[in-house]
Amino acid sequence: MYFNDSQTAVSKELDVQIFSTTHSLEMIQAFRDVGVKDYPDSDAYFELNRHYKTNRIIGIKRDLDILDYAIEHGKGVRGE
Repeated sequence: MYFNDSQTAVSKELDVQIFSTTHSLEMIQAFRDVGVKDYPDSDAYFELNRHYKTNRIIGIKRDLDILDYAIEHGKGVRGE
């Protein structure tokens, strides 16, 4: 299932959050498309990676403009 305008509109109307996990590049692209266009200040994208020194799993928040740039320029997303 991919994000679309109606899902985000309903979540805003009901004042609820959508939380999703995925490895699907298409899902991440759809999230970016809706978020950048309609919700640039309220959407958040996080990646989970291992810290290179401690080997612990950490969460890294990516701003939507950084996510947009990474997708458009073929940079790594999905923890790549």
